[in-house]
Formats: sequence, structure tokens, C-alpha cells
Amino acid sequence: EEGWLVGYSLAAGDVGGTGAGAASDDLVVGAPWLDTTNDDSSDGASAGGVYILFGAADKQADVTVTPASAPANGALIRATQAATAGDYFGAAVALGNFNSDSFMDIAIGAPGESGNQGEVYIFNSSGSSGFTNGTTFTNADRRYTGPAGRGVGRQLAVGNITDAGPDDVTATGGSHAVAL
Repeated sequence: EEGWLVGYSLAAGDVGGTGAGAASDDLVVGAPWLDTTNDDSSDGASAGGVYILFGAADKQADVTVTPASAPANGALIRATQAATAGDYFGAAVALGNFNSDSFMDIAIGAPGESGNQGEVYIFNSSGSSGFTNGTTFTNADRRYTGPAGRGVGRQLAVGNITDAGPDDVTATGGSHAVAL
């Protein structure tokens, strides 16, 4: 759908659990204006969502996405709280190993969440199977809520900033930045 801003944010990596040296990566695609109610009303407009498109040589084709279900050869991630207009879940996406299990995890920014405080959600992979095909994920493993009016989650960056264990996520919004 044109108005959903599918592809507003992108990240590529092995989130499907195919392992190091696999022939293809997967694509994580943010759609921050996704209407999660699937009825074109304003109650879920711009609540947002994130699609995972699993890569492989035989999966290179046009992909149709809907707000209600995972795409063919993919998965859907939606916010853990009740989706409300203006959350912009998926405005930023980033990949990293946030829990030291050797598998890629997904960080998702929602700068309009919680009255424009903004939130960052961490979805950990499910071990050796990674994120599974045909699944809709709604329960984040970790969530950070920014201070009032900052819109944290507009941009995300990943690295080992603290030099202690797993990857860190840096999230920004307004004049606020935080390493998680």
C-alpha cells in the first residue's frame, strides 16, 4: 500500500537462522505508517509494522504485504502495546546480537509511541531457528521508553559501545540519545 511507507527503514542480515556463511541474508523492512486495523480507518493509521523477508535464490520475486499477516516467505512484527495512530513503529530498524546467543536480533524504533516519548523494542531471535517463516511476532524481549516529548527511536545504530558483552543499540530522538 502506497501510504504505509513500506521500506522507510531497511536492514539486512541473517535473522532467519541460516547461520554464518549462508548464501543469502534476510531483509528487515520498516513500514511506520502501516494501518494495523486493515480497514483504512484512522484508529490504526500510522501505528506501524515491520516485515521480515527471508532471502534465498528461489525467493527473489515481488512480495505483497498486508497489515494483518506475514508475507509469503516472511514474517511480520507489530508493537506489543495496543497499536494506536501515530506510533510509527518501524520508523527505524537495526540488527545486532543483543543477547550474546550468536544469532541476529532486531531493534525497532517507534518515535510516536507513549505520547511522543518514543520507544525502542528489541526482538530476540528464537535460537537456531531464528525468526520463523509465516509468523507474526508481537512480544518484545526488551523495551525502552524515552523521556517526555523526545520521540526516541527515530534513528538507531548498533555497535559494541560499552565494550562489555553483546551489541548495544543507540537510539536518538529530538535532543536525546541513549545507549541500550
